[in-house]
Amino acid sequence: MFIIGIFIFSNYIWNVSIEGNELYTKEELTKNIIDEYVPIGTNKKEIDCNELEKALREQYKNIAWISCQIKGTNLIVNIEETIPTDQIITMTEPCNITAYKDAIITDIVINNGTRVVNIGDEIKKNDVLITGVVNIYNEYEELIESSYTAAQGTVWGIVEYEYSDELSMTTSDKTYTSNSKNTYSLNIGNNIIKLPFAKVNYNHYDVITESNKIKLFNNFYLPIGITKNTCKEYNLSSVKLSEDEALEIANKRLVLYIDNLKKKGVSILENNVTISIENDKCIASGTIVAKEVIGIPSKIDITQEGEQQ
Repeated sequence: MFIIGIFIFSNYIWNVSIEGNELYTKEELTKNIIDEYVPIGTNKKEIDCNELEKALREQYKNIAWISCQIKGTNLIVNIEETIPTDQIITMTEPCNITAYKDAIITDIVINNGTRVVNIGDEIKKNDVLITGVVNIYNEYEELIESSYTAAQGTVWGIVEYEYSDELSMTTSDKTYTSNSKNTYSLNIGNNIIKLPFAKVNYNHYDVITESNKIKLFNNFYLPIGITKNTCKEYNLSSVKLSEDEALEIANKRLVLYIDNLKKKGVSILENNVTISIENDKCIASGTIVAKEVIGIPSKIDITQEGEQQ
């Protein structure tokens, strides 16, 4: 019965793993995928990884590349939020190089395929930059046949990042006490069973959640797990920031945002963000102009000979 049960469980997805994320939290991404696309317990035969990749790229505008694969009972979603020049993504199957965001083309290096755009062109997200479609024409310029190859190359462009941040001049300061309490729940498939004796009487507390699913080996998860919630008590006090303090905090947040872009291989050209005090709030808004790799491989779906989607 145990062996039969394991065989049956192996046909379904019982876990979603996120890798490579920074802008979006694993919890946010996992919840969205489970709620909107692949509920826990979905039969693996019903999952089209190519369609899931397309849907997620459309939904998350700040994600350049998403790769989905199924290993065991685990759906692994690998994310690249920008494409560093030392980690250029290539495909061996027929593909185009397409834009993953709006940009103005600055540089093009082609290793395979045919150029579609030129330096200085303004392009939109999903525009083809280098095509892997090779059309053959006769002397009358009539299409004889089409062949397909894996387009390879690097395309750089100038892009704009919209930046917006808001900080209240009156904030709440947390002071943690030494009190904490653990609560537990049992997860069976999509059902959550809260274990008894887990009442929390704190007025203010943060919850740190740690979920562990039972797995037989690396990617073979079972639909059973334990969730541990650690509740840490804190006291709140009101703090009024001075203008200089608020401006300093807002500026540090902006610098951190720019530093994170630089770590991903983005070259900053202009910082057009202004910081001001308005209506008891410190507001930072504007644009950051940058140069980065904007071309990614996009699979060519060949439906019939001579046709593509």
